[in-house]
Amino acid sequence: MNKRDPMREQELADVEAVLNLPAGRRFYKRMLALSNALGASYTYGDTHATAFNEGLRRMGISLLNDAGQACPKLLHELLSNENLPEVIIDEWKC
Repeated sequence: MNKRDPMREQELADVEAVLNLPAGRRFYKRMLALSNALGASYTYGDTHATAFNEGLRRMGISLLNDAGQACPKLLHELLSNENLPEVIIDEWKC
């Protein structure tokens, strides 16, 4: 039996609220792009840069995980339509 975690439920409700706003989706999408969540973090010959990039990537993966739990349909749209114009992104809803 799973125990409900009210704090986690609130976090996911917050993510859903953000993703339901056009400005929130633009911001979320920008954070995903900056984190390079789906890209490689390795930097040839520079372990410090690799570690830094991996930290950014880990934050992006956390954002994707939260979006997937809060609004799975939108997560699919974020991943499959990465380069859509902003005007179309504004039409998405959870």
